Amino acid sequence: MFLKLRNYILFIYLINLMTLSSAFSNPLNDRTHQILINKREGKSRHLTLWNRFWLKKKSTEINHDFIKDMSPSEQVCEENYLKNLIKFNDVKRKNYKYAFLKLRKLNQIDDISYQKILEFKKAPQEIDLKINKEKLKMIKGIDSKKIDQSINQFSSYKKKKKCLGESFKTLFGAITKSKKKKKEKYFKKVIKKLVKENVITKTSGKQLLALSKIKIHRQSQFLKDYIKTKNFVAKNIKEENLLDENKIGLSDLVSQKDRINKSYPRQRLYENYNQFQIIYMAQILERFLFRLENTALLGIDLIDRNDNTFETFMIDSPMEIYRFLVKYMRYEMAKLKENHLFSNVSVTYSDLIAASFELYQIPPATLDELRKMEEIWNPQLTKTQKIVTWGKLFTQAGVIFIPPPYNYLASLSIWVIESFVQNSKEEATYGHSIFGEIQ
Repeated sequence: MFLKLRNYILFIYLINLMTLSSAFSNPLNDRTHQILINKREGKSRHLTLWNRFWLKKKSTEINHDFIKDMSPSEQVCEENYLKNLIKFNDVKRKNYKYAFLKLRKLNQIDDISYQKILEFKKAPQEIDLKINKEKLKMIKGIDSKKIDQSINQFSSYKKKKKCLGESFKTLFGAITKSKKKKKEKYFKKVIKKLVKENVITKTSGKQLLALSKIKIHRQSQFLKDYIKTKNFVAKNIKEENLLDENKIGLSDLVSQKDRINKSYPRQRLYENYNQFQIIYMAQILERFLFRLENTALLGIDLIDRNDNTFETFMIDSPMEIYRFLVKYMRYEMAKLKENHLFSNVSVTYSDLIAASFELYQIPPATLDELRKMEEIWNPQLTKTQKIVTWGKLFTQAGVIFIPPPYNYLASLSIWVIESFVQNSKEEATYGHSIFGEIQ
């Protein structure tokens, strides 16, 4: 039994190691192995007018090559960016934000990486935690054996090439495991007691409490997790898509707030879905686009209870073909709820778009066009307002007369407007839209 358990643990470890190592051989990485270089996100939500003003005023001069000097294993830990920022640049703690904003402006990092790294700006760069075992045994009221094991495991995080955040989360969880409520208060009490009894040093105690104060243990995803998922997805991008110049580039759609879901599509994608879910969702939209491009005729058989076909419809209208394909895609989205991979999430059309863009299946120009249509799907606008928005966009662009499926965005809008006109009620709604959540 022990051998089987040991072999299973070894197998899981090797799988994780192989997945993480994909970051080092990722086809999207350049020769300098910059894992976080931005290749998808367009305009950054963090580079607001206010932040741009202070960024220019502070004129934070930093050596942008300091990331290139970091090994791939160093780049997966948030604390190493802050450590190397100070090592290679004379940057004060209060200017960390602007130093990394400049990196974001130069696309050295993306928004997700920027946010995760900056969450560690008040965290210690490293913790050298040692324990006095003899004094620990003398303390009453705590599980000394469990604390000894937890601290020993944490103290070797650098040797095991683990990150500070994930290691602290494990330590916090082990110490507060017996408590259902007020875990942070209990953790603080235990650490202060260990410092008072000279089990750990005062410096180490302050550092651990600092991590607890900024809620590092509450994070569901660390930079390492994001990189692991991102690079697994990148390894599944088709070679022809990577070589297609039309599909390479940045898009504002995935980095700006989605007005319907009130979230940022790419961030939502990586925070709510794992690598397998992202690939699966991208395949749905890929199949839709393939059908749209290749379907010339739609044949529908009517079948009776005895499985006999008694009538066949042959439909060659591009509009009707398009309508059917869109509805079938919505059906596939609804069926996701029956898939064990998606049992706890609600997939939206925006998620499918973000996943497809991440796998280089959709050109950035198409996403930018889709972003211009966003007002059509705004649930707070009335039908009349949406029709006016649609008219302004498409009559000016001159694409209204292009028959589908050659311009499927235009035909999608036509279909939506028909739905508005058929319903005489003047109210704000997007219930018919594939852009909403599947109910």
